[in-house]
Amino acid sequence: MRFGRLALVIVAFGTLSALAIKGCEYFPESSFQLADDSRLPRWSTLPPGLTRTDVSVTLNLYSVPWPYANFILRDRKGKKLGEVNGRTNHPSYLPLYDEIIAVNGLSEIIALKPYSENENMGQNGISVVALFYVIDDTCARKEGLEGGLPMCAKNEKNPKGLNSEGCPCLIDPENRAAASGGHR
Repeated sequence: MRFGRLALVIVAFGTLSALAIKGCEYFPESSFQLADDSRLPRWSTLPPGLTRTDVSVTLNLYSVPWPYANFILRDRKGKKLGEVNGRTNHPSYLPLYDEIIAVNGLSEIIALKPYSENENMGQNGISVVALFYVIDDTCARKEGLEGGLPMCAKNEKNPKGLNSEGCPCLIDPENRAAASGGHR
């Protein structure tokens, strides 16, 4: 008799856990709106007759059952024009709020800007939004997509701390404490 009750409790717990996990798939952990001054990700295509200013993009981030991103393209009236899912990756060398997202073999570096009460983050008549940007900075894209930060010294021979391609040195192999810092 006790075994039957224990089995029932285990089955009930397993079922509830599976439902909870399955339910989490439909609720994003975070949601962001594409900033008006950012370009569309390369995998987004506009319907004929529409321009960038005619559409909005929502980015939803999920971690269950694995990390992925969902992009929803809408017109200004809110009509859904398209939707794609992509694989997310956050290498340790990227800044905290940057992600590499790949959709159909195309990768973009996405900078996330969580909502901050002290900043004016309104957009399209909505006063409280978290924003995301598609990173176009050549140096940042090279660093992010090629998997590392430029290695170069910032010293008297290289006072600006730039590598041979003109990108800022973020790691100085001779003096890590003297690295130049951010690149955006």
